[in-house]
Amino acid sequence: MMMPEVETHTLHHPPHGGPRHWLDWVVPICALAISLMSLMLAVVHGQAMERMADANSRLVKASSWPYLEYGTGDIDGNRQQIELRIGNVGVGPARVKGVALFWRGQPIADHNQLLARCCGASNEKTLHALVNQVDNRVLPARETVSFLVFPRDAANETIWRKLDDERLNLTARVCYCSVFDECWIADLNARAPSIQRPVAQCPMPAVAYTR
Repeated sequence: MMMPEVETHTLHHPPHGGPRHWLDWVVPICALAISLMSLMLAVVHGQAMERMADANSRLVKASSWPYLEYGTGDIDGNRQQIELRIGNVGVGPARVKGVALFWRGQPIADHNQLLARCCGASNEKTLHALVNQVDNRVLPARETVSFLVFPRDAANETIWRKLDDERLNLTARVCYCSVFDECWIADLNARAPSIQRPVAQCPMPAVAYTR
């Protein structure tokens, strides 16, 4: 008696570690690598943008930087008159917060006290001095304010000559700020470049010059 033949199929499994095994790992590894590279590029881009923003901020502040100086002269055109002035030679406006004026190291409260101490003036009404306020004002870039203008005439000849001799012995200490609230104290002297030092905020002078 013949037995019927039974067809059998043998399943062949790919050996472990074959091509399908590595392919299953390559795809997620590549995806992870791409994600890490994207993250690194985002971090580098963010740092570059921060540096650029910081550089732009410094550039804007530098282009708005005020710088004060003290100046004096005794001739205006064909007319002889003494001028005491403070000018902004910087590139941005200066918000002047406080002014102290000194003659030979002594604090001066106003122009009458200045003319009395330096030059022996006793009757201010006959002097015809012109005065301007310096503190609590905005001084634009490249502009100057003359806080004392003293014309020469027959009535004040002696006092005028004394002030002309003493005007270079005047110094000023001015505190001012930029539009970005960066503040400086400036020691101003007609004989030497001004000395500027940064401060957190402007202090009130012990004796303020109020014209």
